[in-house]
Amino acid sequence: RSEYVGRNWYSHVSPYLTRLCGVDQVIMLAQPSDPEKSPSQAPPAIISSVDPSDGRILWTTRTPGPYKIPIPQPLRVEDDRLFITGGYTLGCLMLQVLHSSDSWGTKLLFHNREVAAHIHSPILYNDRIYVTSFKEHGGARTGLVCLSSKGEPLWQTGPSLQFESGGLLIADGMAFVLHGKTGELCLLDLSASGYKLLSRAKVLEAKGATVWAPMALSDGKLIVRDQHQMKCLDVRR
Repeated sequence: RSEYVGRNWYSHVSPYLTRLCGVDQVIMLAQPSDPEKSPSQAPPAIISSVDPSDGRILWTTRTPGPYKIPIPQPLRVEDDRLFITGGYTLGCLMLQVLHSSDSWGTKLLFHNREVAAHIHSPILYNDRIYVTSFKEHGGARTGLVCLSSKGEPLWQTGPSLQFESGGLLIADGMAFVLHGKTGELCLLDLSASGYKLLSRAKVLEAKGATVWAPMALSDGKLIVRDQHQMKCLDVRR
């Protein structure tokens, strides 16, 4: 059992087991207080690192800006780098984790509000970070956004191609992205310097429901769902 890592109140981030500075640790994001305030008035979220063997807190810090409801998981991009993104105007940030003997600490490498994921976790693929971002949560860069492993924006599909809070999945050099309101699925080729839209199809009726659920892919079968239905799609070439 660990020490305090935040209130059990609107904290939707799953524990993230990773290895930083050569040490296994579980990263947690949570609110320190009741976040029933506007996004700009909410307190920063607590970022905690927990030793998975005994629950000891290795290090803790806070987001550099208000973060009303933490949802996406953090992402390890290098042995000492942790990328975090979130909606409610947080944007995205990169932490450097510092470790010397038994001493731990963090350093904020950057924080910007141009890329803001609401629901789904960022993905590291071929040394690039992929995030779905949109204007309603403060993102100036929208759609599917590609960043370098250092956090520099490389390209985006917005404003012409948007996905709201829909799911993101990457496999075999392609991104499967669902639109969070319409239920349309887009297939993007990521093999070039930018992206290429290969196909798009409405796979869920939505009918006013949100399409926020994550997708699952196994053996060429893609599972998608909204609040009313679930479908299995054959996406093999």
